[in-house]
Formats: sequence, C-alpha cells, structure tokens
Amino acid sequence: MGLYATPLNLNETLPRNGFFWWIQDKSRPISELGDQLPKGAYQSLGLYGNIVLVIPEYNVVAVRMLNQTDRNPPQYDYIKDIQTFGNLVCKCVLSQE
Repeated sequence: MGLYATPLNLNETLPRNGFFWWIQDKSRPISELGDQLPKGAYQSLGLYGNIVLVIPEYNVVAVRMLNQTDRNPPQYDYIKDIQTFGNLVCKCVLSQE
C-alpha cells in the first residue's frame, strides 16, 4: 500500500488518503482536491472548514482559516467549495511564474 491508507480495491472515482491527509495521485471526480492540483499535492480538512493544502511541486503551503459555527445553507456544495480553494491556489501560484 505504500503511503496510502486507502484500500487498494476502492472505487476509482473516490479520493485517496494517507495518514489523515487527502492525496492527489490523479484527478478524481469526487475528491476534495481540485482537478488543477498536480500529482503529489495533499491536504487536511478541519471540522469547521479550515484547510491546509501542500503542493510540493510548487513549494507552496496554503491555509484557509474559518470559524464557521452555523450550518451551511441547503444549496452549499462542500466538495465544490474545497476543490475551488485548491484550484484558486494553483491559479495564483501559476500566475506568479
């Protein structure tokens, strides 16, 4: 299994994880990691919406702090929100090159 804690027979559309970090081994439709993130990126998610995203290829660590205490609105798309954060970080990094 290597660094992954994910079962080897898990459905291919589902995200992979290792040691409490979500790992980008390839873009997956249901993953919290955005499809713009390169292979090798990984992130940890907090209970209240905080994120620590690490992108070794770009030497970047991005943190989203959030102290949310209310419920999300009914139309809120959790996966899209988390993916958008990672994709925006990539867009910012790549625009600086």
